Amino acid sequence: MIEFSAEESQAIQRALTYWINKWDWECPTLFGLEKSQMQSLAEDWPRSLKEQPQLLSVASLSSFGELLYGASAVPRSKIMGILGISYEQACALCSVLRRECRGDL
Repeated sequence: MIEFSAEESQAIQRALTYWINKWDWECPTLFGLEKSQMQSLAEDWPRSLKEQPQLLSVASLSSFGELLYGASAVPRSKIMGILGISYEQACALCSVLRRECRGDL
């Protein structure tokens, strides 16, 4: 994974935490991870950036994609409250994650 700013790093952790708190029977299919794996990534933050980069790639890209564009996407006006960054910033970060994670997926 690339180096993220403190704001970006916090937004990624917040996206993971959001989905942990909203977990249901569909989530393992949506994210390709079990809840325990997602929890481990969030709890070990920011160590998981370096220790589990491939798993984090899947989790972060899936979390942002579903939050912004998926069937469970939230209204744009709620993104700031969930992630701590604007909708536009979240979309830009999702694009970075998509580019950076291609090799890991």
